[in-house]
This record gives sequence, structure tokens and C-alpha cells, in this order.
Amino acid sequence: MISALYNGISGLDSFQKALNVESHNIANVNTVGYKSDRINFADMMYQDRMGKGAATQSVQKDFSTGNLKPTGNSYDVAINGKGFFIVTDPTNGGVYYTKAGDFKQGVDGKLITSGENYVQGVGAVIDGTMIDNDLYTQFVASKTIESDASVQTINAKATNYSQSAQSDVDTITGRTTKTAAAKISDIELLMTEYNNKLNAYATNQVPGTASTNQVSTSTFADYATQLVDSSDTVSIYVDNSKIIQTFTTDAATTMQLLAEKISSLQGIKDATFDTTTGAFVINTLVPGKNLVISNALINEQAYTTTNVDAISGSGQADVQSTLAALETALASANAQMTQVTTTVDKSALANQALNVGTLGDLQLNLTNLGISDNQFAKPEIVNGIIYMVQGDNKYAVGRIQTAAFADEISLSPQGGNLFAVTKKSGEPLDATSTSKILGKTLELSNADLGENLVNLMVYQRAYEANSKSITTSDEFLNIAIQLKK
Repeated sequence: MISALYNGISGLDSFQKALNVESHNIANVNTVGYKSDRINFADMMYQDRMGKGAATQSVQKDFSTGNLKPTGNSYDVAINGKGFFIVTDPTNGGVYYTKAGDFKQGVDGKLITSGENYVQGVGAVIDGTMIDNDLYTQFVASKTIESDASVQTINAKATNYSQSAQSDVDTITGRTTKTAAAKISDIELLMTEYNNKLNAYATNQVPGTASTNQVSTSTFADYATQLVDSSDTVSIYVDNSKIIQTFTTDAATTMQLLAEKISSLQGIKDATFDTTTGAFVINTLVPGKNLVISNALINEQAYTTTNVDAISGSGQADVQSTLAALETALASANAQMTQVTTTVDKSALANQALNVGTLGDLQLNLTNLGISDNQFAKPEIVNGIIYMVQGDNKYAVGRIQTAAFADEISLSPQGGNLFAVTKKSGEPLDATSTSKILGKTLELSNADLGENLVNLMVYQRAYEANSKSITTSDEFLNIAIQLKK
């Protein structure tokens, strides 16, 4: 009878703990990233083949993935698969792990959790000068170049070349040798070509070779004797368009006027004429791009044109060739450009040890990063890569790191959706290649309200039954005492 009394007491204690576990699950049914608890029971030691009651063997976390809910919030992220976000406590420097991805940007510009812990990851390597948004007002390019090892964003802006461009005027003759409109046209053509080259490099990420410009030379050796009156003309075909200049003033002036006309054509960097040798040289504008330049004539007399074709480059060197041409064109329009390149390492070692000490806080503020003097930008998180979008420019600023464990059940719950490493859980492993980070999504609690309520009722009945065994044992004991009397 005494044993039955103690058995009932052990049952009350066990099912009281079970009620605590289920009530805790129900209380956290709407907690982001919450992992439900499951209590395990064990029977106690036996004596003469009779058990001595029940005890709680363990309380374990269920780390199955909760429902993934799209939220539309740019800072929300969820892990699809194994893995935890890594955070640090700014008050004590402790490292913790969480499934809750309801992040935000702190007042210091860093990515933090709702509990004010710093999210850990890999920051961008930034190359380039700060973009002064009041000075650099013209969008030039923004391109994301991704490989297995890294994500790189190239962003460029320019000053207002449309306002600063001025026509080139010959100080001796007073003639316009290249118009402001032609300079603007050249810049816009090169901007288009630069973006095309960036797109090509994104699909063929090799060092490559530099591209060159086409050079065409027509030699008018006897021009001085052929251009003598107003009935004479000199002409040349440029990309199937015939450019004609009628005799004006003298032969040298006529040839210079032709050079000035051709210099103002889109796709032509410049055209020059040597009055001594009669060499008429045309340099194209876009590296790697050939134009059809032919049929050099004075009146009906043909002259030889020699073309040194442009060489089409490839890869990064090709991009740099076009960039240099663009910078030269902008300089001729009294303008300038600035370019910022950010590179985020995303290399990963599947199931390999992760050195958390190499990670750091993720800075999102573009001013703090030295990228822009305008700190306001919209976040965009894709596969764990954090981009900050400002106008037409998009900058990769970091990568959220995830960690996995050989025995995640042995992690120690700390409250606040945080877990700490234990000896049994093992050290963190790199989970980059085994999990996918989803943007604008949250992982909800995996507590099953229906199951929890059923368990609650079962434990309640079990608690009542154990209390009944105690009262019954007490009655038996009283009867035994009365019999003795």
C-alpha cells in the first residue's frame, strides 16, 4: 500500500511536468521559429518484479521545420532545411543559434534579431570610392556577377555630362571640331556597350583579353592638286553612309572640314588629317567593334583605305577596355564617373567545421560602408546574400551564415528562441550548402495545437488517475490501521 502511494506521487510529479511541457508548447504556438518540446517517460526501478512508479526521462526539442510563411517583409528570412542562424549577444559576446529569422536593421546599421542580437555572416569586400549622390547623378551601370565562390556587384554613376559637355572649338580657325551633342551621343553609346560587356562577363567569368579599336587610314597624297575649286568634293563611306565635303577656301581646309564631320558621327572617336602626308586617319569609338570605312574619293578618283580591324576581347579585360573608353569620353565632356565594386565570399564546405570566430556583424548602412552618402536603401535578401537597393543601383553587402550540428537535439535552449552549444551537440558545421535561405519568409512555430490539446487532456486524465491511486492507497492504509486496533 505504501508503494502504491509512492507510485501515485511519482505519477503526479511526472504528469505535472508533462502538463508544463504541453502548456509551454501551446503558449508558443505563434512564436516565430519556435521548436516544440516533447516529454519522455521511463518506469522506475523494480523490487520483487513490482515497479516503483514513473519518472520523466528527458524533454527533447522537435527540430522539424515549421510552416514557411511569405510575409513580404524584406528583412524576414527563413531556413529551408537543416541549419540555424548564428547570433551574438552584444552584452556578453556569447554566441547562440536560432531558427527565428524576423530580423531588422539596428540604429547602428547592423542586421539584428528582434531580441537585439547581432546576426553573424560574411561582410563584403568593397573596392572604390564613396558615391556623392549630389555630384554623381547619372546612372551608368549596376550588375550582379555570381559564381560558385562569390557574388560581385559592379555599380557606376557619372556626373551630369549633358550639362557639362561643350563643343570643341579650334582656337585658330574658330570652327567647331566636335559638337557637345556628338560627345553626349558617344557617352551614351559607350554606356550601352559597357553594360553589354558586363552582361557578357557575367556569363563568361574569365580574365580574358583586352579589345582594341579599329583604325582606318586613307592617304590622299595629291589632295592639294585635286581640290582646287567649288566643283571639287572629297568623300568617304563610314558604315555605309557617304560623308561628302565640298571644296571650301583651300584644299587643307576642305580636308579638315571632312575630318570634323566624321568626328561628330556616332561611333567615331576622332578623325584627323595630316596636311603634309595627306594621311586621313579615323579612330573608332567602341573597342572591339568594327565599322565599314571605305571608298575614299576626291571627285571620281579613288584612294586606298587601309583598315586595322578592331579586336574583340573577352572576359574582365574586355570590360576594362570599354570602361577606359567610357571614362575618356566622359572626360572630353568635362564629366567624370565613379565605380564601386563589392564582393561577397560564398564558398562553403559541406558538413565541415565552421570557425565562428571568422564571422562578423553584418553592416547594412551604405554610408557606414563607405558606398554612398545616402544611408537609406531597401534590403533584398536572395539565397542568404544581402543586397541594398538604392535607386537603380544594387549593392551586395554581405551573406548570412548558417550552421548545423551533428546532434541538434542536444543543443541547450536558452529562451528567446536561442540555443547554445553543448558537448553532446558537437561544434557547429557549415550549413551553407545543405540549407537554403528564403527571403521575405518566416518559419513559424512547429507546435501542433491539435496534438498539444489532445496531449493536455490525456495528461490531465492521467494526473487525475494518479491522484485516485493515492486516495485509494490512503483508504486501504486507514482500513489496515483500523483492523489493527
